[in-house]
Amino acid sequence: PGQTVKKDPKVTSNVDYESWVFMKVEVPTLTAQKSGDTTDKVYDAVTFSKNSGWTEIKSTPSTKAGTNSVYIYGYDTKLAAHDTTTTLFDSFTVQDFTKVATPLSDSIDISGTFIQTTGNATLDDAAQALNLK
Repeated sequence: PGQTVKKDPKVTSNVDYESWVFMKVEVPTLTAQKSGDTTDKVYDAVTFSKNSGWTEIKSTPSTKAGTNSVYIYGYDTKLAAHDTTTTLFDSFTVQDFTKVATPLSDSIDISGTFIQTTGNATLDDAAQALNLK
């Protein structure tokens, strides 16, 4: 609890065309209490701060322990063929709970998706084409 872990999630293109890039972060949840809580609440197990250059496309926090919260981010600029994005975040922090009511046995899942820019003039157009919004 309270530990910060360095991470560097990014996406590298393996195609010969320009693309829009998206990353989905799935964070496990648990029932717990933090300092000042008087009742159990559902929390994401970890927190992180996105870096500049990324836009939050969709945020779906879970309200049920054991069901992942899902966050989707889009890279603000078109990614050139065979290029790599900047990191979405540089670390995450395990929340410092005073009491944990449900055990946590899951991991953080991060996946990347991209779509060609042809026919998708903007990041928003691409997100809609991929049904990410």
